[in-house]
Parts: sequence; structure tokens; C-alpha cells
Amino acid sequence: MSWFSRKSDDVSAEFRTLRLCLRFLVQNPAVVLPLAGAWILSVGILFHFIPRIPWRRLDPSAALFYVWALAAAVNYVTLFACSMLLEFLQHIETGRPTRMFRAFFDTLVRNSWALLPLAAVWAVVEVVLWIVESLLASKDRSSDRVLRTFFDILHKGIRLGVFLSLPAIAWEGAGPWKAVRRSVDILKGEWVSFLGAMSLSALFVAIVALPMTIGWLAAPEWMKAHLSWVIGAAAVLWTLKIYLEQMMMAELYLWARCAAWDEFRRLGDPLRRAAPETEIVPSLFNGIPDLKERMGIAP
Repeated sequence: MSWFSRKSDDVSAEFRTLRLCLRFLVQNPAVVLPLAGAWILSVGILFHFIPRIPWRRLDPSAALFYVWALAAAVNYVTLFACSMLLEFLQHIETGRPTRMFRAFFDTLVRNSWALLPLAAVWAVVEVVLWIVESLLASKDRSSDRVLRTFFDILHKGIRLGVFLSLPAIAWEGAGPWKAVRRSVDILKGEWVSFLGAMSLSALFVAIVALPMTIGWLAAPEWMKAHLSWVIGAAAVLWTLKIYLEQMMMAELYLWARCAAWDEFRRLGDPLRRAAPETEIVPSLFNGIPDLKERMGIAP
């Protein structure tokens, strides 16, 4: 397998990244346990609090606050699980043993505080988008479907942007705002790769979800009668979706940051020697500890 020349072939690189993410999952199925736990905890939070909130007695501002608080709680749980996944990857890249408790402890001690404002601001953006979508919604089904699709894409793009900032927190110890700025800087130069990862992950999850979608359309009564299976399938799909999105963003972050470090070292060279064209492209899947050797991240 060639690890050369990512920039000239962005689309094929994202296809390769998707395939390698799936292969990594098959080889290391334990990495999704935090994400599966996040789904269970998020569903538990929503099912516990939503029926207990007196929605009809609340004024609009109070109702919006509760919606924001629930969204922020779910976002924080998701980010915490994604941070554990990134800690797993850092352990592998730096040669440390991969232990669930260690990933949890590292996330709790080093990253949890930085995830709070990230989850809160992310929830604010989500609530604003939901409000705008509800204001623009019409009674026409076809136009409403188009509008819903457009806002689903916006939500996904924002979520992937947040996931792109997480490696800065988990791997480099950056604060939340510095991590967001770094994510924006990477997006400016790597928007093709970002859109490719966004499209491919959505397409793959849609293909995996196709049997369940057909089941709802063809036999809704049967699906309702086997609701436990449907809930289990939804949990698997959500876990797979978040795993692929975070892994593809982590791969993009690693490549962009290593490229930035290489350029920094090149500019520090008095001869300004360019890196050789056949230099191995940094990746989470190439068996080379790029976090340690290219970015200088200690175990």
C-alpha cells in the first residue's frame, strides 16, 4: 500500500481512510466501547429528563434553556467518549499499553474541563439551527424534506468540525478555543478532504442503515413489534457513525499537523530544503508512531 502524495489525490485518500478505519475497528473492537456507553448514557439522560420537565408550563426562554441543557449534556457525553477513543489512539501511537481505565482516567484528568465549553457552544449552535429550521418549515412535504436534508448536512458539518478540534485537546493539550482555531485553520487548507470524509462517512452509514429503512417503509408494524431489535440497531448505527467521523477527522488532523510541523522544520533549515516527494505520509494506520516521531508527543 502506498502512503505517498495525499494532497494530489484527496478523494481516493478518503476512501482509503474509510477502509482502514473499518479494518482498525475489526482488529480493535474495544475502541468503540466508550461510544456505545455514550449512546446508552445519552438515551438514559433524554428518557429520564424529557418526561419530567413541565414543558407546557414553561415560557419559551425557559423551554429553550432546557433544550440547550439536554443538548449540552448529550454533547459532553459524546465528546468524552470521543476523547477516550483519541486517548486509545495516542496510547497505540506512543507505544503505551491500551487500557480502558487509563483512557478514561486521562480524559477525566486532562481533557474533561476543555470539553465543557466545547459542548456548551456546540449545543448553542444546534439550538439556533433547530429554531431557524422550525421557522423556515412549511406544510409542503417536498420542500420540507429538502429543508430538513439541508439542516442535517449543516448539523453533520458542525459535528465534524468539533471532532476535528478534539485531537488538539486530547493529543496536544490545547484549550478549547485554541483547538477550535486550529480546526478552522485545517479546514481552510483541507476543505476537500473534510467534505470527502463527511460525504463518505454519511454514505457508508446510509448503506448500512438501508435494511432498517426498508423495514420501516415495508413493514412498520413488524418493526414496532420488534422494537428492542430496532433500538439495538440504532445504537450500533450511532456508534459506527460517531466512530467513523471521529477517526476520519483524527486522521485528517494528524496529517495536517504533521505537514505543518514539517514545514516549520523546513523553514528552520538555512538551506530551505523541501521534503522529498516520496516521504511517507503520516497516518494512524501506517505502523509508524507519527504522534511521537513527527509531532514530538511524549507517551
